[in-house]
Amino acid sequence: MSTFPPLAPSLVPRETLPSYLSRLAATKGVSTADLCYDMRVAFRRVLNFEDEPLAAVAAFGGLSPEQMEELVSWTGKPVGDVRSVLRGEAFVSRAVRNPTMRGCPICLREDMENSRKPPLQSMVMRGHWLLRDTCVCVKHCHPLVPLWTEPHFSRRNDIGLQLEGIVEDIKCGAFEHPRIEVSHYDLWLDQRLESGKDTTWFADQPLSASVIMCYNFGFELLRLDPARTADSADTNRAARAAGFEVLSRGEPEIRTAIQQLAAAGEDGYEEPSGAFGKIYSVLTYEHVNDPGLDRIRRIFREIILDTWPIEPGTDLLGEHVATRKLHSVTTAAREAGTEPELMRKLLIDAAVIEANGSLPDRRTTFLAEVANPVLARISDVVSLRTMREVLGATRTELEALVAENILIPLA
Repeated sequence: MSTFPPLAPSLVPRETLPSYLSRLAATKGVSTADLCYDMRVAFRRVLNFEDEPLAAVAAFGGLSPEQMEELVSWTGKPVGDVRSVLRGEAFVSRAVRNPTMRGCPICLREDMENSRKPPLQSMVMRGHWLLRDTCVCVKHCHPLVPLWTEPHFSRRNDIGLQLEGIVEDIKCGAFEHPRIEVSHYDLWLDQRLESGKDTTWFADQPLSASVIMCYNFGFELLRLDPARTADSADTNRAARAAGFEVLSRGEPEIRTAIQQLAAAGEDGYEEPSGAFGKIYSVLTYEHVNDPGLDRIRRIFREIILDTWPIEPGTDLLGEHVATRKLHSVTTAAREAGTEPELMRKLLIDAAVIEANGSLPDRRTTFLAEVANPVLARISDVVSLRTMREVLGATRTELEALVAENILIPLA
């Protein structure tokens, strides 16, 4: 096998394997497909990270094992059928593999401006652009933009072929947008991918779970402050920034924010699923088996049980509720087989709830164990009409028995 290290391009930080392979082909003046033919490997096998093709790329490019490891780490190597590893972190493959390739047009333009080589030898696709949760180039404060869309996997990753069609647009700034403010989320994610360094609450948690939390929790937090996003185009970035702002600070801040969401939902929603929206759905259904979300799931579960009268036997965020912690006036009345109006009177009489409470029956909650004696008394109660029928007494006669403390009204 012949090699040509003198013509091989230098590896650029964060470069992906398809990007380097295309630049390597450009230095030879051939297409990526022709280069693979020269190396006696199929392009598809290179994209599948098979050992023999990777060894051929290393030989033709004059790359050391350490350089190849770095190259692969920024590309998203498949692990199994539905997972890919990017920078040592496992993600679902669709988080790093998308028919639409995004990038920073300023990075690509500067690649050309800072090189004396032809554009296809100069422009570099960076690995952090692959992750769907990366929204911004922190170097240029520029949003990542769609560069091309190609459903066919091999054609999509033929970087030279794709860039060739947009070189002039990149040169003239056709892809560029106004600069935007980089958030703490953007900086944190960029650093985590670069070095793995993390000093936040996420430090010992998987990155895949962390970005899921940031987006979905943040999406709900935006409901508390709609002014944080001016239009739908800003929603994704604003949601991630809002979620990170709270989650990164740790459990006390997280609990406060969850309680605020619960309080905001009191008037419009009866169930936690309505109050917590997307993040509830993620924790309950979409990612119920993701252990990386167990910590945030536990916090939500504790607050839900402290806020809502959850029935025993309920599957709450993937875990069975064994005993009831809270009752509401409504659930207590339902359990006792009586009307909420009577139940409220009984609970006030027993000093379980306040007489001047303003919340509706469904939101007036109290510890179930405190109400158990009241519920137990209900089973021995009969209505005034039933008592009269049993005794064969008139209303006046019944009232006389009450006045003599022979019969004791419950409420």
